[in-house]
Amino acid sequence: MLCWTISLKIQVVNALVAANVVLCRRKARRMDADETGRIFRPSRFQGKLRSAGSQAGKKASTLTGNFPPKVFSFFARGDEGHMAQYGSFPRSWRCYGPLASGLVGIIFCLFLAATGKGQTQWVEVRQIGPFFCYAEFPLAEVPQIPRTLAQLEADLIRSLGIQPQPTAVEVYLFAEERNYRSFVAQFYPDVPYRRALYVRREGRPVVLAYRSEQLDIDLRHECTHALLHSWLPYVPLWLDEGLAEYFEQPPGRRAFGHPHLRIVRLQAFFGRNPSLEKLEAITAMESMGEKEYRASWGWVHYLLHGPPEANEEFRLFLQTIQAGGLSPPLSVRLRNRIPKLEENFRHHFRSWHP
Repeated sequence: MLCWTISLKIQVVNALVAANVVLCRRKARRMDADETGRIFRPSRFQGKLRSAGSQAGKKASTLTGNFPPKVFSFFARGDEGHMAQYGSFPRSWRCYGPLASGLVGIIFCLFLAATGKGQTQWVEVRQIGPFFCYAEFPLAEVPQIPRTLAQLEADLIRSLGIQPQPTAVEVYLFAEERNYRSFVAQFYPDVPYRRALYVRREGRPVVLAYRSEQLDIDLRHECTHALLHSWLPYVPLWLDEGLAEYFEQPPGRRAFGHPHLRIVRLQAFFGRNPSLEKLEAITAMESMGEKEYRASWGWVHYLLHGPPEANEEFRLFLQTIQAGGLSPPLSVRLRNRIPKLEENFRHHFRSWHP
């Protein structure tokens, strides 16, 4: 990849230098000068550096397959605009201004190519169901990743009872945290740092993560977000995070082995339960703390493993959203079916055992 980049950039800049030399020769033939060569028309040269796009989503949009992000483009114009006036330079020096600029361009290109700024080399590219994975390391070194992604979509469909939609989720996996941090800082500078991210780029779902002991958990969490937002026109924030918290665990730990279970069950024994209405009122991620994540997980657990009435209303709620209909808040639907909702919630966790 690096050799390809260097070769391409050298070819481009060589073409620019050749064009500048031709331009200079044409200008030399048109000059009106006295015998000293001191009076002549200024050369017209313009060099520009264009970024790959001011918006983070536009920057990342060039990162597809094995092609690195477009860092810059360099070009010269000889038709308009004064950028340098060579004044009293000798006649034989007058065309070296554009040539010198071309040489500077070569040095700059080689520097960027050597440092690899803004470029990522994907060791493996693989499609796993709806997920298109670009990894800096062989996926065979982390065998749980392909299994995780292959199973997640089926688990969501079976648990939620909604119809999957044609989806293409881009998953970028970095070998080290520093590579991940550098990429996020460059392309998503306004996004708060997290160990893994789900974002949308030009309307497409994108998941970013780096290799760590928690990679499989991070992927299940963020890919749950990606699939939900691909299948549903909107997802309430508490439900979005509650489902991601639930499905981030391996299948065998979701119902009985989740870290949130102990605290939620303890609170139920003491007659306390989180308010679903308060969760529904949250609309900003800044308001989602550890307590809210745990409460959201608790209600998702109740909806999936609680009384049949709760699970039925939950599925109907999601189906209504997917069909584009308007539904009352889930708390209203649940209270219409289960009058003593809080008491039923506490009873569910008090009696929940493997």
